[in-house]
Amino acid sequence: MTPTAEHEPTREALKTRGLWGWLSVVVNFGYTVFGYYGFAPPPGGMPTDWWHGRTYILDFESMGGYVDNPLMGAFLFALPAIGVCLATFLSSRSAIARMLSLSLALTSTLFAVAGYAAASPWELFSWRFTAVLALTGLSLAAAVVAPLLVASWLRLSSRARCIVYLPIFFCTMAAVRGATGTSEHLMFMISPWPLFTTLCLDNCVLVVAGNVQGRRVRETGQVDDTGRRGAVGRCKLEVLDEDDRLSRRALGRAQRNQYRAPMHQAPVPAVATPTFPHAHWDPPFRLAGKPYFSTR
Repeated sequence: MTPTAEHEPTREALKTRGLWGWLSVVVNFGYTVFGYYGFAPPPGGMPTDWWHGRTYILDFESMGGYVDNPLMGAFLFALPAIGVCLATFLSSRSAIARMLSLSLALTSTLFAVAGYAAASPWELFSWRFTAVLALTGLSLAAAVVAPLLVASWLRLSSRARCIVYLPIFFCTMAAVRGATGTSEHLMFMISPWPLFTTLCLDNCVLVVAGNVQGRRVRETGQVDDTGRRGAVGRCKLEVLDEDDRLSRRALGRAQRNQYRAPMHQAPVPAVATPTFPHAHWDPPFRLAGKPYFSTR
């Protein structure tokens, strides 16, 4: 038995770790619900339905004093959620579990920030503001864990990929097209939905996709995801740098023309440079010791 096989976790151990991972997701969900009822202001200051907030966290002496410093209060409240999220990442290899746990931790943080700093808009927009905060946390978590989600999605069959992808696509398009910013059912006809489409999708998610995913995928675009027997799936996107890609294109043209310039183009001397302002020229490449120029 090789040393790698000796240290490889068994199927029972992986199953147990997966159960612990999903259990941590449930714990994080309970903590998010606790934060919602503790920070969400009820309509009119009096809760009349079961889903109305109670604001009991703001009544605590230890947590209610951070109204003037909402970021610090939100950070302290988010520490348990962050710890549970780290436990999910360490115990579970499921991309869905990691994404859900991270989204719940972000939602708990947003609930705390809104409870400290935006109680009036939350009371005005009621459940719509809650939905905006929850969707923002879910979108940011999906953007952070996108490489793992893509690797897991690529292991599905073509039919399963369509079943998973199309509902998400149509729901996102419906949210983007339906976010007009006005609602006849609200005061002043102002709706909070553009906060999700403009601030979250158009700004925050793009920043995360451009930085976090760009650093993770790097130049090779390689995403690894380990499974029971090591590397189960690997999504590779072959990324060539610009010079290599253009040089291969020039080499292919030279081979098709038997290392001679095309009939419609005269050979360019080595000391000459392109002087046509409207022509798009490839960079010079040296093939067989001579520079090669071409036009597209």
